[in-house]
Amino acid sequence: MLKIAVIGPGQSLDAIRQALEIQPFDCQFLYYTYKRPEDILDIYNASYADWDAIIFSGELGYMYFKDHTQQIDLPLSYLEVDTQYFFGQLLKYLTESPGATLERVYADFISETNDYLGLNQYIEKSLMPITPKAFVYDSTMYQMTLGEILTLWKSQQIDVVFTRITNNIPNFEALGIPYIHIYPPAAAIRDAIKRAVDEVRLHHLSNNQLAVGHIDLLIDDQTKADFRLTEYLEITMYKHLVDFRMIHQMNYSILKLSGVYEITFSRVEIGSTQDHYAFPLLNYLSEHYPENFNIGIGIGSSVEEGRVHAIEALAEARHFGVRHGFMVDQNNRIWGPIGNPNCIEYRPLPTQSERLSKQLNISPKNLERLLAYSTTTPYMTSDQVAEALNITVRSANRILSRLAADGFLAIINSEEPGEVGCNETNTGAGRPVKRYVVNKGKIDVLRG
Repeated sequence: MLKIAVIGPGQSLDAIRQALEIQPFDCQFLYYTYKRPEDILDIYNASYADWDAIIFSGELGYMYFKDHTQQIDLPLSYLEVDTQYFFGQLLKYLTESPGATLERVYADFISETNDYLGLNQYIEKSLMPITPKAFVYDSTMYQMTLGEILTLWKSQQIDVVFTRITNNIPNFEALGIPYIHIYPPAAAIRDAIKRAVDEVRLHHLSNNQLAVGHIDLLIDDQTKADFRLTEYLEITMYKHLVDFRMIHQMNYSILKLSGVYEITFSRVEIGSTQDHYAFPLLNYLSEHYPENFNIGIGIGSSVEEGRVHAIEALAEARHFGVRHGFMVDQNNRIWGPIGNPNCIEYRPLPTQSERLSKQLNISPKNLERLLAYSTTTPYMTSDQVAEALNITVRSANRILSRLAADGFLAIINSEEPGEVGCNETNTGAGRPVKRYVVNKGKIDVLRG
C-alpha cells in the first residue's frame, strides 16, 4: 500500500483529515505538523524513507521544501487555493457586510506572481484587495505579513483579512483582527488528494515515465477582452476533456493553468513510431472542438520534468501551425506533428547550426525539421519540404535554394518533366522538377 506524507500546520491537517474521512483511498496517509516551515526539513530527514509521496497543505511549505532540498525521487504536490471558493467567499463577505469594499480587504495569498488568481480580470486595479509587498517562502512570511496587516489595521485601512497562512490565525484572534480563513472545502481537498494519489500511482508504473499534456486554446487578445466568450471556450474545452476521459476510460487529472489546460497520464497512452505517435485525445479534439488549439506533450520521470518538456513541445506546435500536437522527451528529442504521416523526429540545433540559420535567414525550427526530414528520403523537392514543414512552396524553395547555394545541398533534375498543374514553383509544362540531395559531409557537421 502506498504511504503518502501530508505535511502542514495543525489546523490545516485537521481539515484534511475530516475531508478524507468521508472518502477513503487505497493508501495510507501519514500526518506531520509543523509550526515553522523550517521544521519541514527535520520531518523529512527523520521519516522520508517510509514515504512514497509528499502532499503539503499549502504553497508556503511546498515552496520552502523545494527551495531547500536537492532533487528528490518523490512526487510532490500541495493543496492549491480553490478559485471558485475564494471568489464565493469574497462575494459572501460583500453581500453580508453593508458598505464593505474589496480595497479594504487584505489577502495574504494573491499577488502578481500567481496572477491574483484571476481576480484582476474582473476587478479594476484601484479596487483590488491589498496584497503582500513580497512573497518569502519561509517563516519570515508570517512576521512580514502580520506586520503589514497590523499597520494597516491600526491606521484603519483594512476591515478584514483573507488568509491562507494558518499559523497567523492565533495572532489575528489575539489582536482582534477579523479574518476569513481561505482553505479548500472538503470536496476540493478530496479532488486534490485524488489527483496526487493518481500521480503517485503513475509514478510507480514499471516504465517510470509520465506524460504531461498542455492544451493551448490559442485565445487571442481580442477574444480575451470578451470574458464571456473566453469563459465559453474554456468551459467547452474542459467538457471535451472530461467527456474523452469518460468515453475512453483514460486516467488523467485536469488542471487549469495560465492560458492552458494540463493533463497528466501514463506514457503508454501515446502510440509508437508505427502510428506516428498517435494520441487519441488529439484526434478527438480535432473532431469535436470547433476552435483552434494545440497540444504539447512532455515526457519525464516526474510531473515537473514532464511539464518543462510540455512547454517546449507546445512552442514547437505553435511554430508549426494550429490543431497540431508535438512531443518532447527526457533526451530533448522532438516528435511532430504526432499522429500525422509527416511526423518527424528531430533535436534542437547545435550551436553551429544556429549560426547558419541566422546567416541564411532561415528559422531555426524550420532548419531543425529539414535536417531531420532529409534523413527520411533519398531526395527532397520543394513540394515535399513545404508539406513536411507546413510552410508554403515558395518558402520551401527559398530555404532549399539558400542551402544549395551554400553547398549543403546539391541539385539534380528529374528525368520526367513537370506536369501542367504541378505545385512546384520552379516547374511548368515541360520543365524538370528540381530535386535536392544532401551533401553528407557538410550536413553531418550541422547535425552535430
